[in-house]
Amino acid sequence: MYIAIGLPVIVWKGSGLADFVLNHQVGIAVDSILDLPLKLQSMTIDNYELYRTNAQAESKKIIHGFYFIEALRRAEKYIVLSTSKINQ
Repeated sequence: MYIAIGLPVIVWKGSGLADFVLNHQVGIAVDSILDLPLKLQSMTIDNYELYRTNAQAESKKIIHGFYFIEALRRAEKYIVLSTSKINQ
């Protein structure tokens, strides 16, 4: 939800969103909430600006349905390939 409005996020490293957050550099991932103070203290303004800029770019993709459409395309491709293998 926060990425959708262009804000950087903090997620747990074990969450399903952790890879997305780290790969798209839209925030940070922590092992524990106890790690948060150190992570935030070590974050530079440049780091935060990078996360914010990237979150805003991802926000546009989310709002316009980019990831939803991509998931549908992949599902359709999978179904077509599965169907063609069955029919062979």
